[in-house]
This record gives sequence, structure tokens and C-alpha cells, in this order.
Amino acid sequence: MDKKQIEDTIELLALFDEKVTELSESSFAEAVFDNSGIDISFERGEQGMVKRRGPSDESIRAWAPSIRLLLSRGDRISFRRMHLVYARLPIDTATLKILEEHREDVEVFLNVPASTHTDMHIEPLKIDGQEPSALDFLERFIYGDIMHLDKDKRKDFVNWKSNPLIFAFAQNRFCVLSAHIINLATELVGLNDWITRRLKEQL
Repeated sequence: MDKKQIEDTIELLALFDEKVTELSESSFAEAVFDNSGIDISFERGEQGMVKRRGPSDESIRAWAPSIRLLLSRGDRISFRRMHLVYARLPIDTATLKILEEHREDVEVFLNVPASTHTDMHIEPLKIDGQEPSALDFLERFIYGDIMHLDKDKRKDFVNWKSNPLIFAFAQNRFCVLSAHIINLATELVGLNDWITRRLKEQL
């Protein structure tokens, strides 16, 4: 890498760290890690009650576009784009191995069924009769309700929202998956500090 490429990479790493810090310090993240979950109660002779704890509906809607920065392949600081940058870094093999393992962790997380991460198989949250991947599920909130309003993704989102009981579970799953995203991104912030110092030594 020449001097300009190193400077551009340092700038990109700083931008990633800035945005991830904003996400991890948001009211949404605070609520997710503080007391997020589902409470189910039953009274004799009555229908069961489900109550969701954690971020408010408004907080979830505000968070959804932000998480897109890490998931959309077109965004500069998406996991995919960052891992392409990491693969070209002139740094030691041990660090590159850690970054490659992180890339694999992200790929596995996004592509396995969302229910794997929540330990809850909920039939109405399936898409076309199949368990959606974590990425497919998250995109129903991002592109089905907030951004672009993709026709197919919105259909699934609206179906979930039409049933308050099911939607509580859908929102909780969104929160659980988002917590994993925050943790994965935060891992890179820690590495970026070390990488930046190594790159600056080459200027």
C-alpha cells in the first residue's frame, strides 16, 4: 500500500469506529443489553399474555436504518466492505488470521436461521414456509418498514405486525439479532485501534 492508500484506510477505520461507537451508545443498545426479552404469563381460564421488554417501538424504527450501514454491501463500512479492506492490509499474519476468523463469524451469523440465535422456532415468523436467515429476517424490518419499502419484504413485515402477539416475538428477535451485530462490530473496533497504530508506523 502506498502512503495515500494507508491514509485512506486509517480514515475508513476511524469512520467505522465512530459509527459503531454511536450505535453501541444509543438508547436502543442500552435498552437491548439492559433488560430486553419476552414475558409470558397465564391466568387460569384466560388466554396467555405476552409482554415485550426492551427498546420502544420508536427506538426500534430509529435503529433499523442505522444497522443497515453494517449489513448493506454498498455501504463503505459494511462488514463485507471492511473485510475486503482488512484482507489487503500490510500487517502481520496473526492479525490477518483473527480478521479472517471474524469474517467467517459474521458470515455464519448472517446466514444461519435466525431462530438459531434466539432458540425460538415460531411458525408465523417463517418466510415462504422456511426459517429465514438472520440477514433475511433483519431486512424485513429495514427494507419492509423503514427504507425502500420493498414489496415482498413489506408483505412479511405487515403480516407479522397485524398480529400483536406475533409481532412482539418478531420485535424481540430483531433486538436479539441486533445485539449480536453490535457485539460483532465492537470486536472490530478493538482491533482497529491496534491496526491503525501499525499503519501509522508505515507512513
